[in-house]
Amino acid sequence: MISSLKPEHRPAIKALMEGLDVFTKAEVKCALELVDLSFSYPAQEEYVFDVEVEDGKVLGFICYGQSELSDRAYDLYWIAVAKEHQSKKVGTKLLNHMEDVAKGKKARIIVAETSSQDSYGSTRHFYTKRGYLLEASIKDFYKHGDDKVFFVKRFAYPTAAKEGP
Repeated sequence: MISSLKPEHRPAIKALMEGLDVFTKAEVKCALELVDLSFSYPAQEEYVFDVEVEDGKVLGFICYGQSELSDRAYDLYWIAVAKEHQSKKVGTKLLNHMEDVAKGKKARIIVAETSSQDSYGSTRHFYTKRGYLLEASIKDFYKHGDDKVFFVKRFAYPTAAKEGP
């Protein structure tokens, strides 16, 4: 069952990320800082965490939010599923949930960024299989030989009315 993040989920998120081969210590630290931020400022909507929990165990999580200063653009910051629950539709369920939330707020676009490293190949495949299109990449962004890759999914909602005369 997907639910909002609770303080008791923090240790499970840390363990989940550390149990995967793709996240560096710095990435785990960054994700946990965002978890803590979401507890400190519950009204903020830039970093929303939802978790998939079964029998009290966190199977995966997703972090997303509306991009500030944009007209209904959403960023997908993190999606991770425990190794033993991968290929069991947990990631798809989390992604669909996030898309439903964004569509409910008339999102125009969702942007997901990832790495070009081989270890992220399944992540890139995950996005394309679910209708995300490769939009751009920035060569050597993370480090030499590791590009920042952007995938997008667009929704057909009219643009907001322009302000002013």
